[in-house]
Amino acid sequence: MGSLFSSRKSTRSSAKPKTHAVASDRTMAPPSHATTIQLPNAQQRPAPDPSLRGIDLLADLCFTVTVSNSDTSDSHNLTHVKSGDFVTHRNFSRYVASGNMYNSVALGCMEYCHDFFKSNYDLETVATTRGDIIASKCLSGFERALVVINGKGLVQPGILARSSLMKYSFEQGSAWAMIKNAWERKVGVVLLNHNYASYSFSSKNVKVQFEEVIVPLLEKGVKFDFVAHSAGGSQLVSNLMGLVGYVRSESIGKLVFTDSIHSLRQISLNEGLSSGDKEVLLRKVVGGDAVYFRSNHEHISPSKELGDVFDLGFSEGDTHNERSHKEYWRGRFGSVKTYYCGTIEHARTTEMAEGEIIKFLNY
Repeated sequence: MGSLFSSRKSTRSSAKPKTHAVASDRTMAPPSHATTIQLPNAQQRPAPDPSLRGIDLLADLCFTVTVSNSDTSDSHNLTHVKSGDFVTHRNFSRYVASGNMYNSVALGCMEYCHDFFKSNYDLETVATTRGDIIASKCLSGFERALVVINGKGLVQPGILARSSLMKYSFEQGSAWAMIKNAWERKVGVVLLNHNYASYSFSSKNVKVQFEEVIVPLLEKGVKFDFVAHSAGGSQLVSNLMGLVGYVRSESIGKLVFTDSIHSLRQISLNEGLSSGDKEVLLRKVVGGDAVYFRSNHEHISPSKELGDVFDLGFSEGDTHNERSHKEYWRGRFGSVKTYYCGTIEHARTTEMAEGEIIKFLNY
């Protein structure tokens, strides 16, 4: 487990991110006269060199990372080297072919993020018997830690959506803001690896990572908050059922679900739980310590904005579809506070709500 359980160091890393292109203005637009570049298609593109990481892998694929500076923040954007264009959702298909090339560029972006997190926010790779996770150094020295659990997409720890990394910014496509906020407030970070090996083992991965990392730290007195997306929410609820004592003692803090697929029936139908334990868990996942950020419904609520409340109450003005949707929601998720994310894209719910998530965590 490396230095996971050693005493916490008080100094922060002074390491700098790897050298990359720097733009002077966040609002800088890509050149409008750029020529279309003919890039290899998925079949022609060779597999990436496994020895390359982060910025080196992107360079091998003819991309770099541009850092755009502003008074309040920086933005890391994928940039096509030959044209100088930022890669955006509008020109993405011009520069990144589907298939192998898409996967290779996404891999470079994800590993660049990991390198940056480790260099700037004191994170490190921690080995478990079900894959490597990424976590703060010397975790047992923290009073509190934030755990981020991905969904089933082909994302690595701490990455919210591969497409957003490439089309928008590395900050938007990852848990960058949450990690930075936790580090600044001396809160530990644990980025679980839901997708180690293959989808069929995903639930086992999270279970083992809980057993080998989260539980020993709970025993040492560390308190945890969780942000769980999609299938990660289901795995969070499943693992909380084995931690009822820590839920009772409030060692399990706030729960943030983003387009989670969990269900209260996971708890209510579990024959291994006593009625008292079920009551404690149900109160936890729907009470004041929990919040749910959901994507907009394409037909019922396509125009909702970030932070709009999903009102679960019935009204005379409800259409049949609206009433049916509320009944389904109440049956599955209960009365948990629910807010819209302002997007119909499932993969982007966490990134869209990240600012509101940080406010809810209130570190």
